[in-house]
Amino acid sequence: MAINTTFTSGQILTAAQMNALPWGTAGVQTLTTAFDTSATHTSYQDTGMTLTITEVSGRRYRITAKVNPYPSGGLQGVSFKLIRTASALTQADFSPNVMDTGVSFPTNITFVYTSVASGSATYKMQIAAMTANTAVTDFGAAAYPRQFTIEDIGAS
Repeated sequence: MAINTTFTSGQILTAAQMNALPWGTAGVQTLTTAFDTSATHTSYQDTGMTLTITEVSGRRYRITAKVNPYPSGGLQGVSFKLIRTASALTQADFSPNVMDTGVSFPTNITFVYTSVASGSATYKMQIAAMTANTAVTDFGAAAYPRQFTIEDIGAS
């Protein structure tokens, strides 16, 4: 969609222009509890952050996950995957060089996806340890919530 930067007095706003505008928030989930992996920790596990939305073909969606990776089983890397239905959309790996066994590392993972079909789609976050088979955590608490947001940001 081309951005109109030359609106002038007397122009008529069309239905096509209105339909191309962003439609806003499609879903939000906030969790104040932590998710700890269980053995085998190097296998991806659902963190509990899950949203199901009704997509419209040709619309762009911005998916943002606020995660708090924490190497609870000892210093190592932590990996997250964003899943749409059964397919991985993106992966974010956090090196042991930025991890700390004393605190979590709050960060946002953002991905923009253009829907190719209309209908229901389920998005979820998964977590895994990157190396040693020890626990990793997506930390959550009232002061450090985990949050999952999907926004319709306009027509493709």
